[in-house]
Amino acid sequence: MKRNILLSIALGSMMFAGCSDDFLSPKPLSIFTTDNVLVDEKGFDAALTSCASLVRDEYYDHMAPILAELVFSDVAVMGSEGANIPVNLEKDVQPTGDLDKDIKIRTNWDNWWKIISRVNYIIDGAQNVDMADDKRRTILGQCYFYRSYAYYRLALQFGDVPLVLEPTKSPRLDFYSFTSESILKCMKEELSKYVEYIPETSDYGTPNRAAGYHLLTKLCLATSDFDGAIAAAGKVINDGKHQLMTKRFGALADCETVGDDAFKSNVDKGYRALAIGANTPLDVIFDLHYHANKSIPANTEAIFTVVDRGPTDGSDAQLDGAKSQIATMRNYLPKWGDSGKIRTPEGINGMVDNLNTNKEVIVDGVSYYTIDGNGNGSQYRQIGRGIGSLRASNLYNYDLWTEEAGNTDGTDLRHKQPNWWVMTDLVYNNTNAGDWYGRNVQPGSLANPKDSIRIYYPFPNKFIVPETRSGQQSGKHSDWYVFRLAETYLLRAEAYWWKGDIPNATKDVNKVRERANAAPLGSVGIDEILDERARELHGEEPRKTELARISQIFVATGKEYDGKLYSKANFSTDNFFYDRVMKKNNFYRNNIPNKGIDGNDGDQYTIRAYHIYWPIPFETVEANRLGHINQTPGYHGSETNIAPKEWPNDYNN
Repeated sequence: MKRNILLSIALGSMMFAGCSDDFLSPKPLSIFTTDNVLVDEKGFDAALTSCASLVRDEYYDHMAPILAELVFSDVAVMGSEGANIPVNLEKDVQPTGDLDKDIKIRTNWDNWWKIISRVNYIIDGAQNVDMADDKRRTILGQCYFYRSYAYYRLALQFGDVPLVLEPTKSPRLDFYSFTSESILKCMKEELSKYVEYIPETSDYGTPNRAAGYHLLTKLCLATSDFDGAIAAAGKVINDGKHQLMTKRFGALADCETVGDDAFKSNVDKGYRALAIGANTPLDVIFDLHYHANKSIPANTEAIFTVVDRGPTDGSDAQLDGAKSQIATMRNYLPKWGDSGKIRTPEGINGMVDNLNTNKEVIVDGVSYYTIDGNGNGSQYRQIGRGIGSLRASNLYNYDLWTEEAGNTDGTDLRHKQPNWWVMTDLVYNNTNAGDWYGRNVQPGSLANPKDSIRIYYPFPNKFIVPETRSGQQSGKHSDWYVFRLAETYLLRAEAYWWKGDIPNATKDVNKVRERANAAPLGSVGIDEILDERARELHGEEPRKTELARISQIFVATGKEYDGKLYSKANFSTDNFFYDRVMKKNNFYRNNIPNKGIDGNDGDQYTIRAYHIYWPIPFETVEANRLGHINQTPGYHGSETNIAPKEWPNDYNN
């Protein structure tokens, strides 16, 4: 069944009793009663919870939607190969294609429209239900946060899209596209008016006022209001509640090394000791990304997180559900256990992705392999069954950490154990590997150099989320950051840079680097700011969205990049997004075949300037017979586009 969320915007069955799944079908906007839901405070809270769940879904499941943001950027490509894997983006990503197979473009589209639809109903309903004024203000504040966030992402993922600010209570086929720029201005105005309605504190997984100001910072940047961005960021940085974490904290704060008894006492805490050595010291970066520390009072850096704690009875309940796991180990880690791909110096298969490799090995005088006889100390248990779905570019894996990039002293905690793994930190875990079993992987161990794209590359520890179930180790339950204070500093740095205030821009970037024990930079430009975002926020930030935002600012301000100016007239064929990607992403720049660097046995990694935005699903455009939804320029169907509307002048016309 084809989905057409825009043309069937309605309150779905997830949180709204009495509604069916009919909203999934390609038909005009349906009318669903909300009389049995939006009648009291509990109903409104449930409706808002459904919005939080949709934000959460971006980060969870195998091939999580956030991966598409990274693939269309300077920091990563798809590592997997197969018929439905987007490698040559020009060929593989089309409005009529499957936009949800192995890359969740369609899921992004659907989920943002679901949020907008629900929020529109909630805002309308909150005006007519008897409740305390402070409760109504809280509901409205969170509504405008969610709507602004959804449109921020839609307008920078897809470009010009319809603007819908009221609940759709009768079938419509007459939507029109509005410019991305005017939509972002609308959202900035709305959120500016209602941000103080968002409560200062809220339950984890729901937005607080700091999250509102953080989002407002992004919207101000997107609309070239740099003074507004600086002011909004300052509201977060100086609120007395949020500070960068600079000292050890959280669940393992009392453990000094990975060999401490408290650390290695169980799988959940001791999984990393296997490969990196018992004497490796723990640090604040480790604590910041440890799965149990993201949403706790001691973490003053977290601004907005999505929450998934899993069952409390110790069972595997819901672990195998489509949206139950974070699955970061599966998505981001190399396919190190692929049989026969990594070999010992004698040419024997060195790796297996078998849970029960439990032959005892002594590391620094301590046994780590056999914890309980069920393989709970195995490498497979400890770092998961990576399948290399996403392959970071050389920018992230190597170039960001070089002396040329400002890392002159090699002290950056983000690039040191226990926070960074190289393949030689792993060990040969095949019990048939003879004397090499349990010894570190040796350089040059790949059976075929082509496998380096998917099998063999470094990775950050932040993606390792331990789990205890007996099945495939993909990554268990974990909260995840959406906004945290390090990004607020980097957003303010960017605003200063656009204003030409390089000293203050550099100061804010160095604030983040100082916490990571990285050498300070003498000066920063937009490349250095984006590089720091990559070091700090990989797997958290929607990278393509932010590159699109910056690309629009270059057009609006007339500022040069590498001596080049950009214009709106040829935006789909010549933009900052493309120039940055080609400058920094070696796979797209060199058109590397996805099966390796030598030979032509696979599609070549290819990206174009128009990939700054994703295509709008064909059936959405086609079904809108009484209006005109423009197809994203550059894709098939865009040749019939008409001039988009502008908010506010055209909104009710």
